Amino acid sequence: MNTGRKDSDEVRRLRRTIEDMKALLALPAMLADLGPENIADRLAKVLSSILDLDLVYVRLVQSGNSGFTETVRSKHRPDADSCISDVRASLASLLTGAGAALVPVMAVPDPFGTSTLRTTVTRLSLVEEHDVLVAGSQRASFPVEQERLLLEFAANQVALILQRQRAEQTLQQSEERFRGFADAAPAILWVTEPDGFCSFLSHGWYEFTGQGEDEGPGFGWLSAVHPDDRDKAATHFLSANERKEAFSIEYRLRRADGAYRWVIDAARPRFSRSGQFLGYAGNVLDITDRKHSEEKMAGLLAMEKRRTALLAQVADASQSMNAALSIDSIVRILTEEARSMLGARQAVTSLAVSESE
Repeated sequence: MNTGRKDSDEVRRLRRTIEDMKALLALPAMLADLGPENIADRLAKVLSSILDLDLVYVRLVQSGNSGFTETVRSKHRPDADSCISDVRASLASLLTGAGAALVPVMAVPDPFGTSTLRTTVTRLSLVEEHDVLVAGSQRASFPVEQERLLLEFAANQVALILQRQRAEQTLQQSEERFRGFADAAPAILWVTEPDGFCSFLSHGWYEFTGQGEDEGPGFGWLSAVHPDDRDKAATHFLSANERKEAFSIEYRLRRADGAYRWVIDAARPRFSRSGQFLGYAGNVLDITDRKHSEEKMAGLLAMEKRRTALLAQVADASQSMNAALSIDSIVRILTEEARSMLGARQAVTSLAVSESE
């Protein structure tokens, strides 16, 4: 008969533990969008209720490692949070020194009474040593196995929430730093995703092209490319994206004032540590002045080639002459040679000037 009663008590405890775990399963949804201060407060309130604790103390690192937030729940002191410094002093042996090694159970004075509390410390993070949960009770058996299980389960739930939030904050801070760097860079910087979708254009792009921030992303940047260069630029980019290779291309890009400027668009592929293709990171540089210099140089080189050819032909013509030829004959031969290179009118004019001199 005693065995039956014992089994019945065990079943009730098991059912109670299952119900408590169901309540703790709701923590992620309850805490997901809250900041550290509210997470600490809700966690303390839930655990105090579920485990009938005399004291719950939660400490969490604030966003950006700007200090930490603390909260206290006491069965005997509704305004326990107003005495946070007294509680911290009472729990000092748990929060520093030997407590830092997470002694399974430690007896400490009750900061709100004359009794002694059996307390246990549970880490709420694998990274931040300041993220801790202290649970205390006057019960001599605290914490029993089920209570340990529930405390660890709750800590794991909160740790996952904090880990996700901090990862998002780190990513956001990293993106903000990159955006600040990109916007300050003299070149236009851009980033694409594996499918070629442009997910980032630095401020320089919008300033140069006059596009709105809702126009450039995706493949909207192509609308600022000169119509005669647009298909070529798109094909070149998509072909490189398919091969996952570095590329560069020159095309004309419309400036905010409507004028087209020559640019060079170059990029290198991005890969994860595991080798997964992540898209491209590239930059756009205005090379209009360089283009004009190249065109001018090409024109000068072409002119020099024509001049060299003319001089060669004149030299050939002079060899065919002899001293018996008259001045008129020489002029006629040179005129014919010059006309073949420069055109009749220019040749006659040049020779006429030479004669007048």
